[in-house]
Amino acid sequence: KSKAKSKPWGQSPRPLFSFNNLLFPRHLDMPISNAIALMVYTKLVIRMEKFMRERVFGLIGMILFTASVGWTAPVFDARLAHVLHQAGVEGCIAVVQISQNRTLVSDISRCQERLMPASTFKIVQAVIALETGVVREDEIFFWDKTAYSFKAWEQDMTLRQAMAVSAVPVFQQIARRIGLERMAQWLVTLNYGNTEIGGVVDRFWLDGPLSISPLEQAKFMAQLAMGQLPVSPSSMMVLRRVMPQEAVEGWHLFGKTGWAVAASPKVGWYVGWGERQGERLSFALTIPMPSLEQAPLRISLAKEALRTLGILATQEPVAKAGDGIPGMLHETWGK
Repeated sequence: KSKAKSKPWGQSPRPLFSFNNLLFPRHLDMPISNAIALMVYTKLVIRMEKFMRERVFGLIGMILFTASVGWTAPVFDARLAHVLHQAGVEGCIAVVQISQNRTLVSDISRCQERLMPASTFKIVQAVIALETGVVREDEIFFWDKTAYSFKAWEQDMTLRQAMAVSAVPVFQQIARRIGLERMAQWLVTLNYGNTEIGGVVDRFWLDGPLSISPLEQAKFMAQLAMGQLPVSPSSMMVLRRVMPQEAVEGWHLFGKTGWAVAASPKVGWYVGWGERQGERLSFALTIPMPSLEQAPLRISLAKEALRTLGILATQEPVAKAGDGIPGMLHETWGK
């Protein structure tokens, strides 16, 4: 029996569809080295993976994110309202007791009012930056010698340090790396607030149009606490390491302040979550904050709210305006 002669690799018959046919059309029927083929194939796989991660996974994640928890309606709690009344301030306190699937608020109407997130958005921005690969945990952001109103910004710093001092210039740089299109896509994926960012990528959380209510913030933080955001576990692990945090009575508290100076009136934020032996909670607080004199009230009132609900037991005096910027949660100032 006659045997067909084998043809060289570059001249062998090709299937109707293959990666080689996709990359090298038939009229370019010529041998290529295995090294080049592997390099091209690897680049193609990387691009496909990136597409899947940012488009397909994002869409699926958004669906899971919005459907994973059946939130109950918020319930007015007079104890939370009393905390604000005793301090002589208006505002909102929202606490989600995740294990009980219960959401308590000091004022249902106020807690549903959307406001600019200011520096609390740094939590979301860090997640997006880690997911898109534009930032590494150990990266150093170099100070460009610009003089700022906050001296804590005038230094080289890591992502964790930038979060601790709430360094706006660093996070503006990160926002420009992410870019307008990817930022917009991720806010929709995460279902964060009104998801609007306008046309300026490095100001929308400070000046608008992005806005979110305290109730939405508290629920978003609950998703963070439960690890149910549509992001990779590795990004969540890094976020937990770079977030301002402290241990209180067995609770591991994570939190971030914000100061919406472009709002009228100016608004102070404090949002975060807590964990203790399988228990989970999240919180969001807003108060009027005409100046940094009121900065200590944000964290102090949030902790007082947790005491009033019986979550924390140790009594501490509530901070007053002018007490200075606290070092709690490793935040060296209160913007």
